[in-house]
Amino acid sequence: MRFGFTVLLLTLGALCARADASGDLGKARRLAFDLRSRFLEEREAAKRGLMDLGPAVESVVCELVADEDPRVRCAAVEVLGRIGTPTAVETMLDVLVRDSEAEV
Repeated sequence: MRFGFTVLLLTLGALCARADASGDLGKARRLAFDLRSRFLEEREAAKRGLMDLGPAVESVVCELVADEDPRVRCAAVEVLGRIGTPTAVETMLDVLVRDSEAEV
């Protein structure tokens, strides 16, 4: 009986973690959209929000480095630097080396 309860708890924990991750991805997509705002305050709030979500949203932020708007690419580089995982840092460095815009 005790073993079954432990398995149940582990399964529930995994399901909750998956739900949190998918919720973070949805929130990250909304914040990524806000990075394109014409208002600086909204862009800054979106950038801080992505930084707060951390590594869970790395894939969404990595997609932003290909955005046509250099402000979005610049924000993505800042967020990737804050996330700090090996993939995030590698992507960030690649963008810094190859981007044609001086501000990025």
